[in-house]
Amino acid sequence: MRLQKIPVFILEEHNEAFYVWNECVQNGIIPAADNVLYHIDEHGDMGVPRFNKSINSLNPAERGEVRTFTHEEIGIGSFIMPAMYKGIFNSIYWFKLQHKTSRHDHLLYVRTYNADGLKLLSGPVTDEIRKASEVDRDLKIFDFHLNNIDEMPEALFSIALDIDLDYFSCSGNPVELYEISIEITKAEYDKFHSSPYHQSKFLGFKSNVYEADGKYHLILNDYKHTYPDLYPFTLKVDRELIIERIGEVINKLKERKVLPKVITICRSRFSGFTPDDQWEFIEDSLLKGLKSLYELEVHLVAELEVA
Repeated sequence: MRLQKIPVFILEEHNEAFYVWNECVQNGIIPAADNVLYHIDEHGDMGVPRFNKSINSLNPAERGEVRTFTHEEIGIGSFIMPAMYKGIFNSIYWFKLQHKTSRHDHLLYVRTYNADGLKLLSGPVTDEIRKASEVDRDLKIFDFHLNNIDEMPEALFSIALDIDLDYFSCSGNPVELYEISIEITKAEYDKFHSSPYHQSKFLGFKSNVYEADGKYHLILNDYKHTYPDLYPFTLKVDRELIIERIGEVINKLKERKVLPKVITICRSRFSGFTPDDQWEFIEDSLLKGLKSLYELEVHLVAELEVA
């Protein structure tokens, strides 16, 4: 199965995949439209974002502009929908260890509010949506499949393989595990204490403030207790199971004769989804497995030049 070299891009966080896919289109690595995404990840990353800058005004040939848009406008859990909206993919297979639904195949749409490219909208396709898609160029329809690795289909046309290291071992939800705080002014600190209606209390997290060494801080997730026996905190596993899971992925890629045009590998270490003491081991082991199937040309996304 060793053929031409396949470019592999190592991402720090998953929103950078949008930038890489755009680069691949610009460089002829994948077609500009109708590719298939194999997304191997503990998380679906199918969030529907809203932007401050219209995605329709984005010039795909301007690498610096696309990179800035990626980092400033796209989140780590909402990078796939923008790629669907731009038409880069028309089908996605999300491979997860265990999906929580019995319905595995969906037909979805994505569009923007008033076709302005600022607020994405998505949902299941109805007869009305299907009819509208015949005349509305802003509206895109795509297939969304929920699968486990054993259900990986045979090789399809123009596949982009996207792998998050947290598929193999996951820390859990970083919002629960790590304190998120920012420095604030004393006036804001006093405002928090003077009213039960501080705006931070409406964000859905348990916010609080504290003072230390003359500086004031707002904690967005002030949780004093963790619950290691509850999902998803059982997702971190030992090296033996990591190797087993990597083997399952590699064997299935070989069995299904999957020959991706590009591979993206996301570390998810800064966000905290991949355990800090495991990400290097997982990455090295995964690359070793992929090299047993393909000739690879590995790049760090941080090292890509910006014109």
